Amino acid sequence: MNTPSLLQTFTVWKDARLERAVRRFPRWITPNGLTVLRIFLSIPLVWAAGTGHIVTAAGLFLFSMLTDLADGPLARTSGQVTTFGKYADPLADKLIFLPLVYIVGHNQIPALILWTILGLEIGLILIAVILKPIGARLGIQLEAGANIYGKFKMAIQTIGALLLLGSFGFPALLIVAQILLALSIPLSVLSIVKHLVRF
Repeated sequence: MNTPSLLQTFTVWKDARLERAVRRFPRWITPNGLTVLRIFLSIPLVWAAGTGHIVTAAGLFLFSMLTDLADGPLARTSGQVTTFGKYADPLADKLIFLPLVYIVGHNQIPALILWTILGLEIGLILIAVILKPIGARLGIQLEAGANIYGKFKMAIQTIGALLLLGSFGFPALLIVAQILLALSIPLSVLSIVKHLVRF
């Protein structure tokens, strides 16, 4: 079984269990509501990380990523898959991740790794905001929403960011965080290629 197949199998297994869990959510919790909540959570998260409140930042980041795990399965099980959600969900992830990894990691992560990650993530934003609308006008259907490489990349980045937050005074955690964040780079490249394959 090749790597994409392994990733696909894991994604299907994960989504099936998440979809079973979100069926218990009350009806007033909507997938787009979770996405908007995550966007607004980026404000106190940036404040907490920037002012050295690491525990608060870690808690907000973890909660934000849990809402990210839930909103996709919730959209599918409730029949609320929307164009807004497809575009806003990955944007919300980046509003959470990019400021955090820069604020906490600019003195902890090698500059090449840090700026490569930031550049690739900004590239993914530009694909969503600029290239996809252009492609739609030209009759070219670009893949909307996160693809399998992007999902796996986000999982690795989430673990890496949490370890980065907990690495102060623990050099071993910092090394593991750096390795995970470095490993997310080729996955980001594959995600971009997957988005652009039809462009």
